[in-house]
Amino acid sequence: MPTLEFPLQALATEVEAALHTAADVLGSTVAPHHFGERFRFELGESPRYVWVPTRTREQKPTASRAVDEPRALMSSQEYVEIDCWGTTFAQAWAMRQNVLRALHAVDARLRIENGSWVRPSEGANQAGELYRLEVSLGVPTFDHYVSLDDGTYPAESTVVVEEVEGLLQLTADVDVATTTELTTHTH
Repeated sequence: MPTLEFPLQALATEVEAALHTAADVLGSTVAPHHFGERFRFELGESPRYVWVPTRTREQKPTASRAVDEPRALMSSQEYVEIDCWGTTFAQAWAMRQNVLRALHAVDARLRIENGSWVRPSEGANQAGELYRLEVSLGVPTFDHYVSLDDGTYPAESTVVVEEVEGLLQLTADVDVATTTELTTHTH
């Protein structure tokens, strides 16, 4: 059975791997990546990246989908802030450059929303310079129940016929045997 991953955490993992690949060419190091609010203001090591999911904006589903992708009930933009903690402004800026390059390399569905320098505050970011980048990723919500125990969901066999603006469209998982018969592929 397939397993559902949190898309922003999966993106962070892919970006970190892309950064390691690029850094290996130069014989350079990559700042560690942490995921979640609890890592944001730890007075830990610099340089480091901290990924913090912030919000979701729901959207209407699109009519098209990948061949083996289940029907989407809706889609959303998932927002994440990526903190680029450097020991200097130059290092934080280089981290911003590197993470943007890696983001574009691993996923074309993302949008760069915003970016800004964060001013030091008492007890918060006193141990370095912080550039915060906001990124969003388009994510579908699929029509299946996900197990809370292990994140799996059943592979389904369904006929999906979609009507868009009065036109009947057959999705890629449907074959037309005759004008009245429909058969399905198993996902």
